[in-house]
Amino acid sequence: MKEDPQGNECRVLALTFKEVGRTPQNKYHLFVDRATNLVIHWDYWKDSAVDEPRSLGPWNNWRKFGNIVLTDNHGRRKRTDVAILELLPESVFTDRASFTLEAHQ
Repeated sequence: MKEDPQGNECRVLALTFKEVGRTPQNKYHLFVDRATNLVIHWDYWKDSAVDEPRSLGPWNNWRKFGNIVLTDNHGRRKRTDVAILELLPESVFTDRASFTLEAHQ
């Protein structure tokens, strides 16, 4: 157990990536609130060999989208165009440029 910057008692998930993508040396700590089981904060290491993490901020605004719960606010990374679609047209997989979210809400 570890406390997040706001003092909430959390479980911490440590994420590292071996031979993945362009940044395999990155490391993340996701702080999972014990009471809600939701991620509430994350820290980032550009290089996992470096001891000092950089806080990426809190995860706020958890809410239900369709049948799943998501956050659209990851600290500095806010998303305002979140949507859950039950069905997608085949063209999404063959001609991505033809897809617009507005046409399917």
